[in-house]
Amino acid sequence: MEEEERKQKYSSGVNIILRLDNLWKDTHNHARRGLFDLWNLDLDRIWLELSRDLEEEEYNDTKKDDETISKGYKSKFDSFDSELKKVGKINDKAPEGFVEPSKKEIENRNKHF
Repeated sequence: MEEEERKQKYSSGVNIILRLDNLWKDTHNHARRGLFDLWNLDLDRIWLELSRDLEEEEYNDTKKDDETISKGYKSKFDSFDSELKKVGKINDKAPEGFVEPSKKEIENRNKHF
């Protein structure tokens, strides 16, 4: 039984590594092409893969002995995500014909990046 459990853990670990490798490749390609909306979705997927291995104290906010709050990764991630939402969705679709992006679109894209 112990040998079978070890094989399952190994197989599961390999699958996670393969999924992360594919996600990193997608992330790289989307960032290079300026598809920042897709890039953000890729990063969300990577976060979901990696966050499952965090201890609860790392993931959630915790109160220290001196009554201060230590922000967990979830709070940090949510804060970053809310900053992206303030900027607003950016249009990653290629326009038909040659259309110069507006100044606002360029600013939003730069803020997302």
